[in-house]
Amino acid sequence: MSTCEIEKEALALPLEDRARLAEKLFDSLDEEISSPLSEAWEEEIERRREDVRQGKVKPVAGEEVSRKAWELVKSATP
Repeated sequence: MSTCEIEKEALALPLEDRARLAEKLFDSLDEEISSPLSEAWEEEIERRREDVRQGKVKPVAGEEVSRKAWELVKSATP
């Protein structure tokens, strides 16, 4: 199976499965590349990831975050 085929199938997975796969792929890079983030940021990322896994917080789509941010900017502009 080619990388292109794997990518196409992975993108067709449900959101939670894609997130789990992305996390596993990202974690597999830890051994090969060093993170440009400080240890404090790595810990914060892991804390937030656990909060999502445990249902303490609900993820918000990037598009929604951008839309709300633009609404705030527009409303703050005189």
